[in-house]
This record gives sequence, structure tokens and C-alpha cells, in this order.
Amino acid sequence: MCVWRRVGTMMRMFLSFLFLSLLFGMPAGCRRCADSCDMQNTIVDGWERFRMGKFDEAVVVFEAVRAGGAEGNVEFVDATYGLANVWNLRMPMTSQDKKLAEALYQEVIDSNPDHNLASWSSLALARMKHLVPVGRKPDYDAVRKAYKSVWILHPDTQAGEEAFVHLQATYILTMDIGKVQEAANDLEKFIENHPQSGLRYAAWSLLAEAYIIMGKSEELLIAEVETLNAQETDSSNPFAENSWRYWKIAVTAEFEAGDFAIARKYYQMLIDEYPQDIRCYACEAALQRMDALENKIKAEIMGDEVK
Repeated sequence: MCVWRRVGTMMRMFLSFLFLSLLFGMPAGCRRCADSCDMQNTIVDGWERFRMGKFDEAVVVFEAVRAGGAEGNVEFVDATYGLANVWNLRMPMTSQDKKLAEALYQEVIDSNPDHNLASWSSLALARMKHLVPVGRKPDYDAVRKAYKSVWILHPDTQAGEEAFVHLQATYILTMDIGKVQEAANDLEKFIENHPQSGLRYAAWSLLAEAYIIMGKSEELLIAEVETLNAQETDSSNPFAENSWRYWKIAVTAEFEAGDFAIARKYYQMLIDEYPQDIRCYACEAALQRMDALENKIKAEIMGDEVK
């Protein structure tokens, strides 16, 4: 432990020396531009170390930027937010420092409340209230209050929209019909008023869960189709596939909503796009089953007309 502490100290001294060398080794006008660019590059390096799981190194990098920046400026806020995430999310969990992370998130909010990262910091604080250790139950009153605050203060940001979706999820998970209905109403309004939101997929997914709980089959079918339409596609991902969604929509259409046209469409899409899928046989059987049922109904109708 002492060895690593000395290494960390040496790293801090090296970065401080490097920063001071750059600071006093160039003209003032160029220095301001170079300092800003260097700090931004250093912040990117900090995030890369965080992504690679080199958490102690990320701490050193973000702290170096904070030490070289004025409180409230862009680089200082960026580094503070990065440092907060390291202490909040680093692994193993025993190395996390939630109280320090909370203080750093709050520092971002207080130092530059108009910065985009202030909204993300507010969301992070709300998520920390929601995601409690195993065995503990969240204080849902406090959780909902926190999510509502983020949504109210930052309604035109992605962080605000995420807070709204998380808020509705807390109501849907209660399984209380009244609360689920209210959440569904709010989600429907959100989808209508935010046609370009990146959270439409999550909103439609939650709506589908709400409709299942409320037993609304036709609305459920619409929500499942819209969830599929709203999902982001990544053609470069070899594991991206929709066979399960096609199957789910087709089964809902056939057995829940009684919409054979949509059922046929998605059974056939599964067969055409995933011919090796184990469910293809069931899809073909379903198509035959619906044809037989419709032919039987038509025959009965014709027989009644003849009589």
C-alpha cells in the first residue's frame, strides 16, 4: 500500500511539474490556448484510463487538471465530473467513496449550474439514492423527489429525460393500477411531446410493461411495435438481432389483440430474416393455424348465408 501511495505521490509531482513547465515556458496569449487544449486532451486521457479500469491513474489525471484550472471554468468542471464518476463507479465496490462522489457532483452543480454536466451530476445524485446496496430498500419518496427535481430543472436535456423515465419506472414497478395508469398517461404525453427524444425507446418499453399490468392488449401491441421502431440499430454489431421482438409482437398480435394481419407480418419477418431460428417451425405452424381458423369462420359464414 505504501509503495503505491509513493507512486501516486510521484505521479502527482510529475504532472504538477509538467504543468508548471508548460505554464511558464510560453507567452501568455499562446499559453491560454495551449493550456485549454492540453487540459482537454488530459481529460480525454483520464476518461480513457477510467474506461480501461485504471482507476487510480484516472484519479491522478483528473486531480491534476483540477489543480491547474480555475474553479468554475470548463476544464475544472469536466475534471470534477470525471473524478466524481471514478469515485462513484470504480471497482471493486469496496474501493468506492460515495460520500466523496456526492460532494464532487454537488461541486459541479454549485460551481457552474448552467453547464450541461450540472444536469448529469444531478441525475447521478438521484441514481445514487435509487441504486442502494443489496439488502437495502431505497427511500422511494426521496428517490422520486430527486428525479422530479432533475426533470423540472433540466427538461430539455437528455439527463432530464432520463430522470423522467426512471421516475415513471418507480411507479410502474409498484404494480398498483392507479399509479401505473398515471405513469402510462405521463409516458404517452412524453412520447407525443418529444418525437425526437433518444429516450423514446425506453418510454415505449415502459409503456408496454404498463399495458401488460393493466391488461390493455391492443395498446400493448402498439407499444411493442413502436418499441421495435424506436430502437437504435447498429449495423456494425454482429450480435444485433430482432428475432425475439418479432416473435413477441406476433404472439401478442395473434393471442392478445386478435390482429392476424400484424401477426402474419412478424411471423413471416422472423422466417425470412432468421431462417435458422428454432422458432421458424412454430411461426409456420402459426401461419397455418390462422389460415385454418379464418377459413373455418368464412365457411361458417357462407353456410349461414346459404341457409
